[in-house]
Amino acid sequence: MAISGSYSAGDEITLNDASVQIRIGTGGSFVESNTWISTVSFEAQTRDTSTLRLLGASNVVGVSALGSGRATVTCVYTEGATDLFQNIYDEHTSPSNSSQVDILTEKNGATTGDDVFTSSGGKLVSCTPPSPSAEDSNAVTIEFVIEYASLGLTAKS
Repeated sequence: MAISGSYSAGDEITLNDASVQIRIGTGGSFVESNTWISTVSFEAQTRDTSTLRLLGASNVVGVSALGSGRATVTCVYTEGATDLFQNIYDEHTSPSNSSQVDILTEKNGATTGDDVFTSSGGKLVSCTPPSPSAEDSNAVTIEFVIEYASLGLTAKS
């Protein structure tokens, strides 16, 4: 099936129930977050859709590569010194906030051949602290935004 048109600025690819790994700095490795119910949305600049891939009759689920854009990660807040939120928040509130921050994400339970999105050249631009409410029975979530230079798509090996 051929697709024509363009992936326009403001369009998004959203992964629900995603596994998220974070890398702070350029020399380290990606570290798995220990949270659950993560949603990741990728918003990119204009992109030709000739490289978009379809999975069966479903909506567009991936692209071979995207240019610069932003990723918004929403996940359940957990407490702990090595928690995902604490690491991201510490970077966001540091005086320089100059470290590169990238994400690697895939659907939970991904198997060989499934899509893996990896940002590069990322910069943390927003980190929303949790705001728990005693009246709310829903899980408390956090959200952070990374602006990236590029977003790669590979198949899980």
